[in-house]
Amino acid sequence: MKLRRVASTAVAALALVLMLPDGAHAATGTFTYEAYDKEGDADARFALTDPANVDTTPCHTLPQTPSDKDPYADKPQNNTDQYAHVFELPNCTGEEHVLKPHGAIQSRDVHLRSVYFDTA
Repeated sequence: MKLRRVASTAVAALALVLMLPDGAHAATGTFTYEAYDKEGDADARFALTDPANVDTTPCHTLPQTPSDKDPYADKPQNNTDQYAHVFELPNCTGEEHVLKPHGAIQSRDVHLRSVYFDTA
């Protein structure tokens, strides 16, 4: 009788552990955008490949646009399997645009400095 109770408790605990999120998620694919490169040339294309989202810091501030004083990146293209939320300011703040997975290149009117990806 005790063995049966212990076994059923262990099975229930294992089921709960398996249902917990794993803490880190990744979008599979490539997210690209245009920004100024180190030499100051416009329209250089940059990419985030298989961008991971960690639960504590899910936002990616683009390295070419770390502050409000830097020019925006533009023309994003989301070729990942997740929705991309792009923001006009660093740290995923400011105006937001949502880009569908495997979408077309967006216009220059979509300015961005940061992005995060859905993990659902």
